[in-house]
Amino acid sequence: MQRWPRTDTGEPSISYKHLQRLVHIPSTRPVLAILAMEKLISTFGPKLVAYVNPVTGRIHCDYNLAATKSGRFSASHPNLQQLPARKSKAFKKCIVAAPGNLLVGGDWSQVEMRAAAWISGDRALTEIFRNGQDIHCITAARDRRRLP
Repeated sequence: MQRWPRTDTGEPSISYKHLQRLVHIPSTRPVLAILAMEKLISTFGPKLVAYVNPVTGRIHCDYNLAATKSGRFSASHPNLQQLPARKSKAFKKCIVAAPGNLLVGGDWSQVEMRAAAWISGDRALTEIFRNGQDIHCITAARDRRRLP
């Protein structure tokens, strides 16, 4: 039988990674959820608080156009694109528009390919996007032997 991991002081460990062994016990799940939230808050909370503007009381990030190596958009100071939305939707709920304003979230799905279709005037590519199809799925589904 394997011994339960101990802390440096010899006490049984109650760290998240060790308590995960007990996930089959229903009462362990809320404890794991609390520990996971505690980790998110300690990781992201102080960093976000440091970006609160003392005049507006709000966070104002920088949006950078074509700033990445691939030419994509990015955000910085702080990077609000990397909030842990999958693990905790509460973080995204903290990002709200000022009174009288509207915060718009856009799905930039295939934006570079859409721009290329528009700039080049490629009819087939434009039609794919007009029909709401995914260029990557269309390309993957095509028979290689039929490609020019």
